[in-house]
Amino acid sequence: METKDIRIVFEHDDFVVIDKPAGILVHPSGSKKEGDERPTVLDWIITHYSGTGKILDPISQEKKCGIVHRLDKETSGIMVIAKHQSAFDELKLLFQNRAVSKTYRALLIGPLPNKQGTINLPIAKAKQGTKRTTRVRINQHSREAVTDYRILNAYTDALIIPGQILSYSELRPKTGRTHQLRVHCAAIGHPIAGDYLYGGKPALAYREDLGRIFLHAYSLEFVFGKSAFCFEAELPKELNDFLKKLQTLG
Repeated sequence: METKDIRIVFEHDDFVVIDKPAGILVHPSGSKKEGDERPTVLDWIITHYSGTGKILDPISQEKKCGIVHRLDKETSGIMVIAKHQSAFDELKLLFQNRAVSKTYRALLIGPLPNKQGTINLPIAKAKQGTKRTTRVRINQHSREAVTDYRILNAYTDALIIPGQILSYSELRPKTGRTHQLRVHCAAIGHPIAGDYLYGGKPALAYREDLGRIFLHAYSLEFVFGKSAFCFEAELPKELNDFLKKLQTLG
């Protein structure tokens, strides 16, 4: 996947909204290995806006080149990027104050006991497995983490794990902890399909076919200035194609 695959969803005088494909980092990973230069959203910003006066100075670490929130490398979907300092400050404050409504689409392993509910489990950083891998874990003495979920459809698999039930779900994080959705889903026994870090064997069984985790940032809603905005990014082709292989439960 390359930065040319990033799609502009909406462009405003103060910010730009993009649809990030899976496989693209938001920031460089910090790897110094030769030939390990991976495409990033930051690269895309520099390519499209550097020297135009339309976006923050990409050299400034403090300003972060307009990036106010992140998505994991394998997570696709909606992101908003500020074009100047005052927009950056306002958007950052919205995220910090939980004034941005975020929805994700995910395929979970197994049938959930309820069609909708709330996962309220505190999350803390775990010990690093490697220098390049961040892991978090459930910790009752750590920071609050809350996720609402709703099942959109249920499927049965006839190909990879015959008879396995999969729950196509909407996830709404109410807090913004690292890997929150992945950890919460795994903690209740229903990891996200393709999740190599938290999913375990059932989730990993789907990784070869998916080539990624089945997690997509579907929408963002917020009020900026005096206007309300809602942006959506439909499922990418590879996730839609995977759903078509499954049988809908009647």
